[in-house]
Amino acid sequence: MEQMIHNSYVALLDQDKITIKHPTIENKKVTLYRTCALKTFKLSAFGIVIEKNTVGGYVEGLHNLDPEAPSWVGHRSRVFDNAKILHGSLLTDSCVVFGNAEIRASRLKHYARVLDHATIIESTLENLVEVKDNATVLKSKMINSTMVFNNASVQDSTLKMGSCVRGDAIVLNTTLTDTTQIGGEAKVVDCKLSNDAKLFDGKHEGQVFDEEQDLIYETFDGNINDLKPVSFNFSGIDYNGYAWHIPGKTRSLVYKDKAGRHILKTRNSMNLSITSKQLYNTDTF
Repeated sequence: MEQMIHNSYVALLDQDKITIKHPTIENKKVTLYRTCALKTFKLSAFGIVIEKNTVGGYVEGLHNLDPEAPSWVGHRSRVFDNAKILHGSLLTDSCVVFGNAEIRASRLKHYARVLDHATIIESTLENLVEVKDNATVLKSKMINSTMVFNNASVQDSTLKMGSCVRGDAIVLNTTLTDTTQIGGEAKVVDCKLSNDAKLFDGKHEGQVFDEEQDLIYETFDGNINDLKPVSFNFSGIDYNGYAWHIPGKTRSLVYKDKAGRHILKTRNSMNLSITSKQLYNTDTF
């Protein structure tokens, strides 16, 4: 009879194992073993109790789990390579951790993915989140398709709705949402970013960046007949204006003023504006 592989709180079920293709290393296969709780224990940071004999997810070996502080890889989640789940961490709902990644006192759920040399400490990652390369996330929350990668460091911050931090950026006590980006060597402290705002250099502290609200005027020096009537919809609102295109430059949605010389567009080229009715109280120029 084979001896059961286990530590003080979890066993690996040799009769319940799977072999998968490695997600990043070509032609490499990995054998994973189903986990099972040997005793009842509590993950105090999350108020969750794992009952004795609870069947969990899959790990490559006991080296993936904290040998002393009980941590749990829940059903459908997978941990392999030299990745480590430490200090009472919890993975549920199809999360994947591999490479040399470390998860410490953190919760991952709903398809979160951590790989390479990334480190997650006292944080929550959920809903299609990814952290990779040499990135570090500390005491932060990442939700809804957000990413941290390269050598970026995020601390005491919140990332939502497709936002990302990359490069050598350092982010402290900051909120990002609406596909915002911080990268390069930017250092961002106590800021709020929304509506596709982007910061790629410099030091920024205590500021609000909201690109959608930044509208500016520009001078139109072309032939007024080159302005073509167009219409578009954004966020359920119909807009009527004119399209202006100069060879070698991107197309912009614009509005000429009463003198026919100025156009209105967004600073970040999101192609948003207001209707002529709103601007001049008339539907025609």
